[in-house]
Amino acid sequence: MKIFTIQPTYKKSVVNTVSWWKEIDEVRYVLKRESTYRWGEFSIAVPETEEELKLYAEDKGYDSFSELLEDYGYESNTTPEHMLLPDPDDDFVDLTEDFDAMCEDLEDESSVFFFIYRPFADNKEVELTELGNETDFEDELQLEAERIWEESYDEGLEEAGWNFILDDFQITSSVTVELKDD
Repeated sequence: MKIFTIQPTYKKSVVNTVSWWKEIDEVRYVLKRESTYRWGEFSIAVPETEEELKLYAEDKGYDSFSELLEDYGYESNTTPEHMLLPDPDDDFVDLTEDFDAMCEDLEDESSVFFFIYRPFADNKEVELTELGNETDFEDELQLEAERIWEESYDEGLEEAGWNFILDDFQITSSVTVELKDD
């Protein structure tokens, strides 16, 4: 495997969103913590040999890498790097949704915001402040979650009954993509 490092071009463009859910009185609430970091580094492993390509494809539910390429709409001569690495010219990169990226380092958390959502039957999430009927209960719920997180982070939220959903990373600028030295 070849390992590539991914870094933002501009500072304060790494966004980490962590989500939890909790049911209270038969109403499900979603808590999101959105943090922005001054810098971050991520890595992506790209298969290199025929065996690595085959194992990668099988891990994704395909019989071969060429079948995976075809299913994703790529030409058969597409390189693994082209498919599995972000385009340095893109001004937004969703590392969690679009790539198999690992977070290696985050530096200098510059902002943290908490949001409470209430999903509807159609699974659409609407921020409670957008509903126009935010209640004192929901406001208190958000403040309590923030207090717990400040004291004991993710572990404290889980102890308070919040169930982890997702840890998502995005870069909101262009990126540099470099082959990592051994």
